[in-house]
Amino acid sequence: MKRIAFFGHRFIAESEEVRKLIKNLLIEKTKQGYGEILVGNHGDFDKIVLSECIKYKQEVDESLEVTLVLSTLSCLGKTKEIWEQEKLYQTITYEIESVYYKNRIIFTNKKMVDNCDLVVCYVNMNRGVSGAKRAVNYAKKQKKKIINLFNMFL
Repeated sequence: MKRIAFFGHRFIAESEEVRKLIKNLLIEKTKQGYGEILVGNHGDFDKIVLSECIKYKQEVDESLEVTLVLSTLSCLGKTKEIWEQEKLYQTITYEIESVYYKNRIIFTNKKMVDNCDLVVCYVNMNRGVSGAKRAVNYAKKQKKKIINLFNMFL
């Protein structure tokens, strides 16, 4: 089963257009054999993607596997029981214990890239320093297929 990793900037404007792009992308890519989603848990884009994936799983394809990738363990306790109760997605963490806490998101994004077949992101590549931008550049070096939704709004 092919896997998609989603990540993007921490702050983006909530928009129906972004939601629609994600929904259409899920429809197209699941038809192409993508059946698992990896998504982070830190920013606006991550929340939008997770929300759209859950809707898609509930309304269209219950076999879609949605995995929320945590880069910190601090949020796990309170929310994990809700996630497990709902059975809408699973949570994982990579081996982050030995990684300096300020580098854990960068480390997690790299691991997501390593473990996917396609990267879907929302990243302004003209922006200065950005963990999401760094992850896209890493994906390019790994020769991953990349769809940058940010470019669809230019």
